[in-house]
Amino acid sequence: MTLAYKSPNVLVLHPSAAVTSVKELIELARAKPGKLNYGSSGSGSSVHMVAELFKSMARVEIVRVVYRGSGPAIINRLNQEIVRILQSPAVKAKFFNAGSDSIGSSPQQFAATIESEMAKWGKVIKDANIRAQ
Repeated sequence: MTLAYKSPNVLVLHPSAAVTSVKELIELARAKPGKLNYGSSGSGSSVHMVAELFKSMARVEIVRVVYRGSGPAIINRLNQEIVRILQSPAVKAKFFNAGSDSIGSSPQQFAATIESEMAKWGKVIKDANIRAQ
C-alpha cells in the first residue's frame, strides 16, 4: 500500500501489514506497541523526522531500524523476501524435485556450511591426489 499526501512524503507498507489506510495502520500500531518497525538512513533524516512526527501525532510506539542509506535498507528487505520465497512450499517442492533442498540461514550459518564443505572436499581432493588440468 502506498499513501501519498500533500507533502512529498510517501508511506509504504509491506502487503503483509494487511492495512489499507493510515487509520488502520494506527490501530495496528496501537494494538502492537513496539512490534512494528520502520527503516531510516540516520538521525535527523527526513524519514526519521517524519516517522517521529507520525509517532507523536498518532500516539503510537514503532521501532526505528537505522540503515546507512537507502541501499542497505533495500538489500535487507530483498534478502528477507528471498528467504521467504525460498521457504514457500511451491519453491521448496521445485527444489526438491530438482534434487535440492532450500533452507534459510544466517550469513554466519552459511559461512560455516561453506567452511565445512571446503574442508570435506579439500580432503577428498588431497587424498585422491586430484589436480587441475
